[in-house]
Amino acid sequence: MRSNLKELTRADILRLLGKLDEELAKAGERAVLYVVGGANIALAFDTGRTTTDVDAVVTTGFDAVWTAARRVADSEPGVGEDWLNSAFTGGTPDGGMAWSWMDNKDADEPSTIFEGESLSVQLASPEMMLALKTLASRDKDLDDIYLLIHPRQCPR
Repeated sequence: MRSNLKELTRADILRLLGKLDEELAKAGERAVLYVVGGANIALAFDTGRTTTDVDAVVTTGFDAVWTAARRVADSEPGVGEDWLNSAFTGGTPDGGMAWSWMDNKDADEPSTIFEGESLSVQLASPEMMLALKTLASRDKDLDDIYLLIHPRQCPR
């Protein structure tokens, strides 16, 4: 069962990432996130899109990120402790089995959406997002797949 209590807007996601950056800075840590899923769509394509969490691969600072993310959740009413998660990758530093077999992940050219004092946030490319959403084969991903195929028709 998901512990999130609210839908996160683009503004919510950016605010939470800012707080995550502050927590990492306080701890003297540095981290890099690679964001996929609904949060990627909300940040890059559809500003009206909401999501219940931020799916990410932590490419640098794995342990520090989860400690800081819990502190952010504790300070945010209505946001669950899993607002930031790596469940889709198996929750491991290397991304787990589901992520490790994606042979083209290292060739992806992500864009940077947030650059703070201690946190850099990259968004998976539209091509990677299309691959991931298609591979998920879930009905709830059909609207996102459409947006990725027809980006000019997407509200920004």
